[in-house]
Amino acid sequence: MANYRLARVARFLATLTWQKTLNYAKQIVSRRWSEIRKKPILLGFPTSLSIEPTNLCNLQCTECPTGTGDLLRPKGNIDYQTYQKAIDELSPWLISLILYFQGEPFLHPQLAEMIRYATQKNVYSITSTNGHFITPENAEHVILAGLDELLFSIDGVTQTSYESYRVGGELEKAKNAVQIFAHARKRLQKTNPFLRVQFIVFSHNETEISAIKRMAKELGADRVEIKSAQLYDFHAGNSRLTSIAKYARYAKQQNGKYQIKNTLSNSCAYIWNQPTLTWDGRLLPCCFDKDALHTVGNSSNHSILELWKSTNFQYFRTQVLNNREKIEICKNCTQGLRSF
Repeated sequence: MANYRLARVARFLATLTWQKTLNYAKQIVSRRWSEIRKKPILLGFPTSLSIEPTNLCNLQCTECPTGTGDLLRPKGNIDYQTYQKAIDELSPWLISLILYFQGEPFLHPQLAEMIRYATQKNVYSITSTNGHFITPENAEHVILAGLDELLFSIDGVTQTSYESYRVGGELEKAKNAVQIFAHARKRLQKTNPFLRVQFIVFSHNETEISAIKRMAKELGADRVEIKSAQLYDFHAGNSRLTSIAKYARYAKQQNGKYQIKNTLSNSCAYIWNQPTLTWDGRLLPCCFDKDALHTVGNSSNHSILELWKSTNFQYFRTQVLNNREKIEICKNCTQGLRSF
């Protein structure tokens, strides 16, 4: 396992250039300066980009707007030319590419080609899967394409606990997916991709944390990530809320209502370094805008760099810098609160 961890770091460092490193430093400076002045200042370009290969999915996960059918956007797959244009434009500055948003990435028929193109452009690539469409053939294609990290969503060690959230899912298929990649990686004598199992903690599976760590190791995963659950109906409490404080995203207040633990300070790293591109070309400030309510423009009509600097994006940044708690998508955000 140590070899895979070291290889992951080595691959990441190999994608860095002086241009990317300098751009990253500019983003830190511009964000901090903006927070002081309460006015958005841009000195660089995105250091990371989330691209949505598809917002189609085979599961009906109970806290996912795609799975519940509540997603307001139309469904579809990203056009390869739309994807290629984005990579061509941003690759000189991109340190990482996150190939997932809403939906199951392996439903896109050109996922391996997209990964290969990112590899050719020297961009560190990451994607995610529920594991239901993994075969030895497409695993080999993805490995040879150069994928750097792959996240498997497995939220239970029994079929009952797993399907309580991943409705319509089969635990054995998810487990087999990890094994398929681990075996293919070994057979091809590759150290990529780094294999991560993600376990979201709910009330119904909170006793399985130790078990998922053992199971993931047995399957051949390199790392297990225990994640707090994002809930959409939490203010009055929610039966899915875990009792483990460490993994609870929300806390009960004196008035009996629940709210996110973090204080919503007027700051957010994502809007200075990691926008999101939907399958139909809309540029969003961040990945918490599931319904694209804050679209700053479409890459079919403008370059992403134009949209990055646009009046619409700057207006959203201004709102965050001055009154973030009034923005609905920010009220359920923890990742945007993390510093660089």
